[in-house]
Amino acid sequence: MAEVHRVELNDLERRRIGGNFFSRKNTVFKSVFLGRIVVVKAYGSGRSSLAKKEYSVLEECQASGVAAPAPVELRENTVLMEFVEGATLADLLDSLWLDGAVTVPEDKHKLESTASAVGEWLARFHEAFGGGTTRGDSNARNFLVCGDEVFGVDFEESSPADVLDDVGQVCSSVLSMHPMFTQEKFDFCCTLARTYFSATDSDRSDELGSATAKALRYYASYRSDAAAMLDMADSMDRTGLFQADSSAGTSTHRSI
Repeated sequence: MAEVHRVELNDLERRRIGGNFFSRKNTVFKSVFLGRIVVVKAYGSGRSSLAKKEYSVLEECQASGVAAPAPVELRENTVLMEFVEGATLADLLDSLWLDGAVTVPEDKHKLESTASAVGEWLARFHEAFGGGTTRGDSNARNFLVCGDEVFGVDFEESSPADVLDDVGQVCSSVLSMHPMFTQEKFDFCCTLARTYFSATDSDRSDELGSATAKALRYYASYRSDAAAMLDMADSMDRTGLFQADSSAGTSTHRSI
């Protein structure tokens, strides 16, 4: 069976379109399968359980109406899924914040609507999985923005956990984009969190600072500018997400 799998994966490699998508752990690329364009996500040897988990999450998203690529086929440690055309949330925000603060009204509206859409997506995902399962690794590269709609991608770290971790992770990811910790990034996170808490009929804003700080400390281990992220994490633990103190290099006073 393993030999058959390698032959099939090689066939998908030969039919690939373009280079690999960004991924630290897996080989992810676009290919053609049975006449349609798909995304191929090949896990390393011994990681078939993660492939099965991802495929299962994609199936549940499809059944529950949560926007995510439709699953196409599971093969050993390889997942084939629908190709969704769109920009990652990280790339979209980088393009809007490239020159500093956003001043164009259309871009401001795009920021606000996108923040709301991410908050709504997280709420729908958590509801679909019973309120006790996270999507995991909710960084800004794992959301696709397709017009006015947001899709979630990359579910290998989905697990039973506190759903607020997902909200904290996406907030930490946005806040630590360069330039880090600007007022506009806090505003984006405020809109996202407010939308999420409204959609889930909950208010855990007093806990969100700690959840975001936890994520900042985790992601700092992959960054060369970890010191600034760790300083901000300490500040959030002291004052909450929307009131960072001067020791972190910025001051915000914004409530959800």
